[in-house]
Amino acid sequence: MVTLGLVLPSFVSVEKNKQGTFSLTMKANGNIPDIKSFLANRDLVLSEDKEKGLCTICKP
Repeated sequence: MVTLGLVLPSFVSVEKNKQGTFSLTMKANGNIPDIKSFLANRDLVLSEDKEKGLCTICKP
């Protein structure tokens, strides 16, 4: 996603979530529709925090 210009590499965080899996939080580069398209066939979901300008990717 970084090489496609969908996210900024300046902020990326991987954290273990409550389900025991990992989630990826990053600063989106204003390309939320493109990121959603990228994730569509990968069984991953995107949640967005517009106030902080961050998005989180995890398994549903």
